[in-house]
Amino acid sequence: MFLNPETLTQTESRTSNSVDRIRTLVEPLVQELGLELWDLVLSGDPSSSARLSIFVERADGTVDLADCAVLSKKLSVILDVEDPIAGAFHLEVSSPGLGRTLRTNEHFERFIGSRVKIRLSEPVDGRRNVVGVLESVHGDEITMDTEDGSSITFQQQQIRRANLVVDISFTGKR
Repeated sequence: MFLNPETLTQTESRTSNSVDRIRTLVEPLVQELGLELWDLVLSGDPSSSARLSIFVERADGTVDLADCAVLSKKLSVILDVEDPIAGAFHLEVSSPGLGRTLRTNEHFERFIGSRVKIRLSEPVDGRRNVVGVLESVHGDEITMDTEDGSSITFQQQQIRRANLVVDISFTGKR
C-alpha cells in the first residue's frame, strides 16, 4: 500500500515513522553485503506480533538463500539492539519474487515495457483494476497500455497495489 503523508492516521503515521527508522538501520547493512533493498514492509499489530519483511536482490536481479540467511542473522542483531519495533516481531528476508510489488518511481521505471497489474484506490476512466504494459513514468504520472488496447494514465498516489505479471508458459515436452 502506498502511504500518502497528508492522509495518514495516527497509527499509519507511527508505522510510517517506524518503517523510516528501520530503513535507516537496514540499508547500510544491505549495501555492505552487495545487495539492494527492494522493499521493506511492517505489517500486523505491533502490540501482539508484527511481521517485518525485507525484500532484497543484487543489481542483476538475483539473490540466493545464503544472501538472505546472512542478512537475516546480521539484521536480527541490529534490530535487537536498536529495538525499532515495540513488542515481538517476526523477521522475513527474501527476494522480491517474480510477481514483485512495485512501489517507487525507480521500480516503475525499471519495468517499463513489462506487464503489470494495478489496483487503483478509486476508478480512473471507469477502471479500478488495470492489467497491461507499463509504457511510461513521468514524475508521479504513470501510463499503461491496457489489454484491451486503450491507454490509461494515473498518478502514483492513486495506486493501491501494483505487481509485475508473471507469464510462465511451458513449451517443452511433457
